[in-house]
Amino acid sequence: MTRRSVPEKTHVTTFGGIFYGWWLVVLTVLVTAVVATPSFGAIGVWIKALETHFGWSRTQLAVAFSLGHLEGSAAGPIAGFLVDKYGTSRVVFVGLILVSLSFLLFSRTNSLIIFYISFGILMLVTVAGTWLPLMTALNNWFSARRSTAMGIASGGFSLGGFLLTPVIAWMVGPGNLGWSRSALIFGIFFIVIAFPVKKGIRNRPQDYGLLPDGAAIPDFPTSEEELSEKNQDDHALGFVQEVQVSYTVKEAMKTRAFWLIAIGHAFCTMLLGTLSVHLIPMLVDEGYTLQKASYVWSGIMLISGVTQLTFGFIGDKVAKHKAIGYLGILQAIGFVMFVISTDLAVLVLACFIFGIGFGGRVPMANSIRGDYFGYKSYGTISGIMMVPMSLMMLFAPLFAARFFDLRGDYFIPFALLAAFGLIGALMHLPARNPSEPLLM
Repeated sequence: MTRRSVPEKTHVTTFGGIFYGWWLVVLTVLVTAVVATPSFGAIGVWIKALETHFGWSRTQLAVAFSLGHLEGSAAGPIAGFLVDKYGTSRVVFVGLILVSLSFLLFSRTNSLIIFYISFGILMLVTVAGTWLPLMTALNNWFSARRSTAMGIASGGFSLGGFLLTPVIAWMVGPGNLGWSRSALIFGIFFIVIAFPVKKGIRNRPQDYGLLPDGAAIPDFPTSEEELSEKNQDDHALGFVQEVQVSYTVKEAMKTRAFWLIAIGHAFCTMLLGTLSVHLIPMLVDEGYTLQKASYVWSGIMLISGVTQLTFGFIGDKVAKHKAIGYLGILQAIGFVMFVISTDLAVLVLACFIFGIGFGGRVPMANSIRGDYFGYKSYGTISGIMMVPMSLMMLFAPLFAARFFDLRGDYFIPFALLAAFGLIGALMHLPARNPSEPLLM
C-alpha cells in the first residue's frame, strides 16, 4: 500500500491568509465565465452567424444544442461518478481539453454534421466536464456557507455573459474576425489554460485535515508515518459523517424531495436554454442589429449576476425550496414577456424580471442538493438530476425552433414553455429537506 505525505495546511488551505475554499470560488467564477459564455450563453450569436453564412433553418441549428443535452442526459451520471471517484481537478482538465478540441472542430464547420458533432460535444463537456465537477468541489469545501459560495461561483456564468457576449457578437460580426476564426481562437485559448486550472484545484478539505468551511478535524495526523492513506481518509470522512448527513445515491433517489427538485429544476432550466438559443435571433428578426441584440442578453446576465450574489447570501438563511419556487415563478413571467413585445421598455422590464428569477434561483438550486443529500455522493446525485434537465433542454429549444419555422413566430411555444416553467417552480414548494427516505 502506498502512502502519501500530508500537505502543510498553511501552504494549501490558505493563501494570503484566506481560506482556500474562497480561492476555489474565484477560480470557478473565472472558468465558468470563459467556458460557459462562448459555448452556451452566446449560442444565439453563433446560430445567427451560421444562419446568415449557410442559410440553415432555426430547427436545423437548434438540433446541435439539443444533441448536446441528449448526450448530457446519459453522460451526467457518468461524469458525476467520475468526479466522486477521481476528483474535480482531473475531470476539469479533461473537460477543458475536450472543450478546446470541440471549438477547433467547430471552426472547420462546412456541413451540418460537423456542426452537430462539434457543438454537441461542446455543450456536453461544458456542463459535465467543468460546471458539475467544480460545483462538486465547492460542495466539499463549504457547508454553512455553501449557498453563499455557490452563489458567488454561479455568478461566473452571468459575468461572462455580461462581458463576453457583446465581444463575441463583435468578433463574429461582418467585417471582423468571423465565426470560424473566432472559434479557432477559443480552441487555442482553452488548451493554454487547461493545465494551470488543473493545478489550482484541490478536491476536498478532508485531505488537509479540515472540515468544510475551514474548521480543523480533531487529532488529524500530521505525518505520513501516523496513518496510511486509507486510514487517513477514514478518520477524516468518519468525523465529517458525525456532523453532516450524507445520502448514498440509492437513498437519495428514494426521497420525495429528490424527484421534486430534479423535475422541477428541469422545467425551470429549460426556459434559460430556450432563451439562450432563440432570444438574439428573435431580436435580429425584429430589426435589432446582432450587436444590439447581444446587449439584451448581456443585460439579463448583469441583473442575474447581481441577484446571484444577493441570493447566494440569503440562501444560507432561508428555506431554499420555497425561495427557489417563488423565484422560478418570476423567471417564468419574465420569459413570456420577451415575446409579448420587443419594445425597448418591455425588453428592459423582462430582463429585470427574468434576471432576478433566474439569478436568485441558480445558487440555491446548486446548494440545496448538498444541504439535503450531503457531500458523499454529490457529484453522482447531481449527475443523475441532470438527466431530466438535459431531456427538457433537448426538447424545449427544438420545439420553439420548429414552431418558428412553421409559423414564423415564437409566442405560442414561449407561452407553453412558460407554463411548464411555472409548474416546475411550484414543484419546489413541497420539496422539504428529507430526514429519512420516504419511498420504500
